[in-house]
Amino acid sequence: MRRQQPGPEPMFSTSDSCSQPATPGTARTAGRGQACTRALTCTRALACAVLLVGGVLAANAGHAAPERSERSRHGLAFAGGEGALGQRHDSWRLSAQRHWRGALAEGRFGSLGGYWDLGLTLWDASALPQGPEDDGAQRLYALGLGPVLRWELPALAGNRLRPFLELGVGFSILSDNELRSGKVRELPLGSRWQFEDRGVIGLRLGREGRFEIAYQRMHHSNLNLARRNHGVDS
Repeated sequence: MRRQQPGPEPMFSTSDSCSQPATPGTARTAGRGQACTRALTCTRALACAVLLVGGVLAANAGHAAPERSERSRHGLAFAGGEGALGQRHDSWRLSAQRHWRGALAEGRFGSLGGYWDLGLTLWDASALPQGPEDDGAQRLYALGLGPVLRWELPALAGNRLRPFLELGVGFSILSDNELRSGKVRELPLGSRWQFEDRGVIGLRLGREGRFEIAYQRMHHSNLNLARRNHGVDS
């Protein structure tokens, strides 16, 4: 049987602790742990701020570029899946997209553009058993808004297939701050205000590129701005 090897640590981890050797709980060790946690929080917050501000500036810059005639600037997206990293809820998302007017940059390796995304996410944990100390919500909704950068690669198969990669960071507000986990205790999110980041790989289909199919990973967390910050992955 093939043994799964541990992968690289994600940029936005659900764990907020730093690896330390097992030593007695001295004040010096505790101080190092707190400093490491603060450093990780600052790094994540800085990464979110750079992506968000960059997306806003990119959207304004894209308005000066010529509009692409083959694509409508408005779109709808529907996604379905399940929790990741050990989380077992079902996940559903419906979003409206408004694409920027033109590409930010174009070259032999493709084009860079993007869009604004307004989405409603449902995490459904009603099918999971309720643990003895689990009083989290069976269904939790998240309303999110943010910019998404898209790198579209050169077209394939006679301009019928256009591979693309996306990266986005936005903000979201939740209907509750706890979600049923199916374990002993609920999934604590700490705050109803969350950052929403995503990574996407997909294909635009057809000569006009009106339809897309993609694989998307999303993560919601409050970047340790609240006392608890477990995060939701789907």
